[in-house]
Amino acid sequence: MKILIFLLGLLSFNAFSQSYTFSGKRYYISYQMKEDVQEIRLEGTVFSSVVEDLSGFKKVQKLLKNGVNVKLILHSHGGLQSLYNDLSDSIRKACDSRYSSCRITTYVSSASTCESACIPLFMAGDSRRAGRSATFGFHQATVIPGSFKIYGKAENDLYEAGVDKAWLDLHKGMFDTVQLTVMNPEDLEGSNIVTKIVD
Repeated sequence: MKILIFLLGLLSFNAFSQSYTFSGKRYYISYQMKEDVQEIRLEGTVFSSVVEDLSGFKKVQKLLKNGVNVKLILHSHGGLQSLYNDLSDSIRKACDSRYSSCRITTYVSSASTCESACIPLFMAGDSRRAGRSATFGFHQATVIPGSFKIYGKAENDLYEAGVDKAWLDLHKGMFDTVQLTVMNPEDLEGSNIVTKIVD
């Protein structure tokens, strides 16, 4: 009987306070289930799809609960776009608005940056918040580690993620080079990237 009570208590504890952290070669990812929100934190750069770097992403994807609000906190220089897209797709699937009132909030604080492949992941948010001195970085898509350029891919990926087409056309010069163009939230006015500046 005591063993059964212990097991029930353990299951109950895990259901309400589940957390996970992982450090890859150049990045850190964590998952924490709080009272009414799943908080995911991603810091660093993810260039590799080797097992070591995939494992943190895969574990977080498995921990995601359907229909529970998600807060995604980012400080990332980007990396391999397909990994960021996979995480974004998993979050959207867990919070599919057709079946729940679940909301996704993405956040880049004033001390943080979201560059390159991070930006389409940031766009997964229904609410996309940024600190006033947060930075966002754009450049032309390349094959990692920059072996050759892929013309039009960066703009198309951002357009499909919800970035305004007219804004992309106005700033198309920054997608002609692999050099990073850095902007703050006020520079992004009209882009539909940041929906609210929070500090």
